[in-house]
Amino acid sequence: MRVVIFCNGKLCISLKNLHQIISEAKLLIAVDGGANHFKKLKLKPHVIIGDMDSISEQSFMEDEQVEKITYDADKNQTDTELAVLEAFKRGYSQIILLGATGKRLDHTLANIELLKRYPGQIILLDKETKLIAINRKQKLMLLGKKESVVSIFSAGICSPMIKTYGLKYSLDNQKLLFPTQGISNVIQKTYAQIHVRNGLLLVCAAIETKLEIREV
Repeated sequence: MRVVIFCNGKLCISLKNLHQIISEAKLLIAVDGGANHFKKLKLKPHVIIGDMDSISEQSFMEDEQVEKITYDADKNQTDTELAVLEAFKRGYSQIILLGATGKRLDHTLANIELLKRYPGQIILLDKETKLIAINRKQKLMLLGKKESVVSIFSAGICSPMIKTYGLKYSLDNQKLLFPTQGISNVIQKTYAQIHVRNGLLLVCAAIETKLEIREV
């Protein structure tokens, strides 16, 4: 059960990858001005959600086939977080965020915080990469091409213990000693595995790499 959420940032993804992602989705949500992306792509969202302060008047506001969920601008959560919660409320377990970066740095950081809040459930796509968070209850399988780049970041207060398999620079129940130590690792086989023993990790992989979460 996958939902794709279009945010109001820069839509940095190839049309080929975009259409592939949309074809696999059961629900398409536009976050406020994210509806403008749908209009330019000549696509139609199922739902538009937000305070409607950045959406174009021509972007489906008069379309009765598109559901609108409107919030007051004076609220504690971003429109994107409200869209994520709406997706979970409807029973969707996997969320893809598009257009979630590239404009305001604070919104980009807020969207990454959502990944950390819901590890293994949200993937953020940007250009040719995808970003996901995992916790100690999850193993991340990466199925992709040999030599594909994978970067690992500690996402918690303390440096977590990490065990990897199939990466060029392996970690065997070790910590990242330096803030940038996990940058530019490489898949050596057709798949790799990452398990964090404690804490929280952010993993960045090539967009064509398939990510699978396994509970431990």
